[in-house]
Amino acid sequence: MIIDLSGIADIEEAADQLMRVIEGFHITGSHPIVTGVRPEVSQKIVDIGLDLESRVETKASLLFFK
Repeated sequence: MIIDLSGIADIEEAADQLMRVIEGFHITGSHPIVTGVRPEVSQKIVDIGLDLESRVETKASLLFFK
């Protein structure tokens, strides 16, 4: 499953839902991939202590899937 965050402006509002989606995919045995994380969103993820790296693979953009 590819989760594209390029349209997310405020990760703080979406963090809880995002983690629920990621956990749901793990429960079903899927391997989620997060892409489209802009620098300011990435910094906010670090600031709020959201641990995505241990739960998902990350790619800079959808161009890595050609």
